[in-house]
Amino acid sequence: MNSKYLKYALGEIMLVMIGILLALQVNNWNEGLKEAKERNAFRSSLEKELQADRIYLTDKIEGLKSESDELLLFKEKVNSVDADLTQLKLLVQEELIPFITDFRGFNNNTYQSYSSSGRLNLLNNELQQELYLLNTMQIQTLASYEKLTDLYFVQISSFGQKYPLDIEISLIKRGKLYDEIWAKARLEELGAALNTWGTSKRNYYRIMISNLQEALDQTNHILDNYFPQ
Repeated sequence: MNSKYLKYALGEIMLVMIGILLALQVNNWNEGLKEAKERNAFRSSLEKELQADRIYLTDKIEGLKSESDELLLFKEKVNSVDADLTQLKLLVQEELIPFITDFRGFNNNTYQSYSSSGRLNLLNNELQQELYLLNTMQIQTLASYEKLTDLYFVQISSFGQKYPLDIEISLIKRGKLYDEIWAKARLEELGAALNTWGTSKRNYYRIMISNLQEALDQTNHILDNYFPQ
């Protein structure tokens, strides 16, 4: 009786253990499927944002290069007037472009979201490192953009305080007051203000184009090597 009971008890224990192991295996399998689904969603969203940045950065760099070329052409014209104040004033009034193209930032919501939630480990270590490098470049670019635009607006505001520009947002339009102010312009002062403004704007283009190109190169590297089409 005791022998039969012991065998029965051992059989029950074995069945329970097998049930537990199966349950654990099913649970692990379900967790694996859940993690794989989350990983695929992460990669898909990440790829879409990287592709969007590839297009945006390419267009933005080309636009900045075009504006930089326009500034260089304006520089050549300024240096060709041979200290003729009348020609210089006319050139500034007609051809100086005070605006710079803004930068809206990067499409990195997915990376930031998974980073803040501690879920970057869904990706392999190599891709994590590449994304971290890209994120560092993006942070540095945004910091540079804010600093450069602040400096530029200081310069263009200072210029506009002395020499009114015929632009939509300007309070003083072409007319008697406009002409009277420009009539008082002096060659050395105008030249110095123009040089400070132009240097600031040129510096903006030089640094932003370089920073955006680095970010674009890293974006392309990630897409080409980790998200092959």
